[in-house]
Amino acid sequence: MAGSLDLTDTDLSDLSDRYPDIKFDVADDFVPDCTISEHFSSPCSNSTDHDATPTSKKNTASTAHTTPLRPLSHCAPESDIPTLDLFLEDISNADLPLISKEGFACLAQEMTILGALLVPESGDLHAGSIKSNKPKIHHQTQMMLSQLQKARDRVTDEIDNVDWIITRAPFTVEPAHEDLWCNYRQRGQLISQYTVLPCRTEKSMLEELTHIFDAYVYHSFLELLALGQVDAEIEDAINGLYDVLMTLLHNYNRWMTAMQDLKQNHMQPYMKKIRKSPEIRRDIAEAEFVKMMAKASIGSPEAPGMQPADERTIQELNLSTSRRYAPIPRRTE
Repeated sequence: MAGSLDLTDTDLSDLSDRYPDIKFDVADDFVPDCTISEHFSSPCSNSTDHDATPTSKKNTASTAHTTPLRPLSHCAPESDIPTLDLFLEDISNADLPLISKEGFACLAQEMTILGALLVPESGDLHAGSIKSNKPKIHHQTQMMLSQLQKARDRVTDEIDNVDWIITRAPFTVEPAHEDLWCNYRQRGQLISQYTVLPCRTEKSMLEELTHIFDAYVYHSFLELLALGQVDAEIEDAINGLYDVLMTLLHNYNRWMTAMQDLKQNHMQPYMKKIRKSPEIRRDIAEAEFVKMMAKASIGSPEAPGMQPADERTIQELNLSTSRRYAPIPRRTE
């Protein structure tokens, strides 16, 4: 296990100011045991892959917060590094709508294209591919950035919807015992009308996509950055792409947590109270029976109000209508 990263007090202060949600402690190891499945390290550092890549001392506003997982050399073989073919196979077998599968496949393929623009087929990091491919790299990053931003915004909207409905009256009042069923139905109507359920399979595919980005783009980008082969414009573009990708994954987790909170803290307690109350369960059964009878009556030609009106009824209705509107008196000169 490597020791803690060599950070000065000034470095820690800068990091703490920029990322207040991260706890920095020089006394603790930054890299967890290999039994932990997820690990994200600081950007432009070599703690992700544990090679000899120098750590960048440059603190820029565009620097990514974390780096996707790369299997540790002593915990996983090289073959465990994700490949495009394996990812596309997983997408093909996933229980997802076709439009989701196509979106994931498209992003993964675009990531491999971006990686090929950063590093030539020979693998020579000193070949200067970035300088000659700069327009293509810029176009590729902007195209991917647009897709990821739209996905991020959609997930953010779902989180906002959850935050909004729990401020509505059915979620803020404490209903009386006899009103529990009515309040429960009102909450359910709000949830079904304004929210959609996140998908665990989609979240898993999104996690795999971050590893594809690391394997084909970000790992090579960090190596090129350490060699001074990346200018500020390309650095900002790729770090910006990375930030949006990781924010999307983070927000998807927030969305799943918010929906789980709705279930556990706002719906299940009420349902337990309802199930424990014989009076409420009896009222529900009676209401459902009346509702069932009403539906049956609507479809029955013998039900009240379903028979065709006779001539006398029509005359009475016409007479009633004529009496409803008194004639306007004629104006006298």
